[in-house]
Amino acid sequence: GTMAQGSWSLRRCIDYAIAHNLPVKQQDIKVAIKILDQEMALRERLPSVSGYANGYTTFGHSQDVFGTIRRNDNLNSNMGINGEVTLYQYNYSKNQAKKALGEAEQERIEKEILKRNLSIQVMEAYLQVLLNQALVVAQDSAIGFSLQLLDKAEKSTAVGATAVSVVAEAKANLLREKQQYQQYHKEMQQSLLKLAQLLNYPDYKSLQLSDPVLENGINSVPISRELSVLKEEAYLHNPVFAKFRSQLEGIDIESKLIKSALYP
Repeated sequence: GTMAQGSWSLRRCIDYAIAHNLPVKQQDIKVAIKILDQEMALRERLPSVSGYANGYTTFGHSQDVFGTIRRNDNLNSNMGINGEVTLYQYNYSKNQAKKALGEAEQERIEKEILKRNLSIQVMEAYLQVLLNQALVVAQDSAIGFSLQLLDKAEKSTAVGATAVSVVAEAKANLLREKQQYQQYHKEMQQSLLKLAQLLNYPDYKSLQLSDPVLENGINSVPISRELSVLKEEAYLHNPVFAKFRSQLEGIDIESKLIKSALYP
C-alpha cells in the first residue's frame, strides 16, 4: 500500500497509532454517548405531551325463553391528552445536563491519557526496533570478521604454521557468531511486530523505520531547560491531573442532584 512506502519517523508512528489504535477509537464513541446524554438531559426540561384514543363496538342479538328477540349493539370510544411539565425542581435538569457534560469531559480526558500512554509505548517500541536493528548490523560485521579469522587459520594451517586446533576453534567461533545473529534477527522481528500491533498496522514486515540519530546527529536535541520548568510543564499538561479536577467538579454536581431529589 501507499502507507508502506517511505520510511517511518517516530512522529509518523505516533500519529498513525493515535488515528488507528482501537482503544482510542472506542474512547471517541464513549465521548459521543456522553454528549447525547447531555442533550437528553436538556430536553427533559421541555413539556412532555402524550395522547390516547380507543374505540370498541359489539353487534348482535339475544333471544329469551319466550322467543322474544332483542338487538344488542354497543359503540364505545374514549380519548384524551396528558400533558406534563416540570415547573421547578431545584435545578435538577440543569444539573443533570451539567453532570452529563462533565462526564463527556472526563471521557475526553481519558482519551488524552490513552493517547499519552500509547505515545510512550510507541516511543519505547520504536527505540527497541532501532536497537535490535543496530545489533543485527553489528553482528553481521562480527560474522565477517570471524570468516576472515577462519580463512587466515586455514591458510596458515595448510603451510604448517599453526596447529589444526586453531582452525577448529575458529570454526566454533564462527558458528557461535551465526547463532547470535539468528537470535538478534528474531528479536528484531518480534520488536517490529510489537510496534505494528501498537499502530494497528497490518503488514509489520514492510515497516521501514528512519533512524533519527543517523539523520540529525545526536547533539541536535536540546535538553537545556531547568528541571523545575519541565516539572511545571508536566503538571500543567498531564491529563491525569485534569482527570482529578474534572472528577472533583463531578462530585460537586452529584451532591446538588441528591439535594434536588429532596425538593418538590
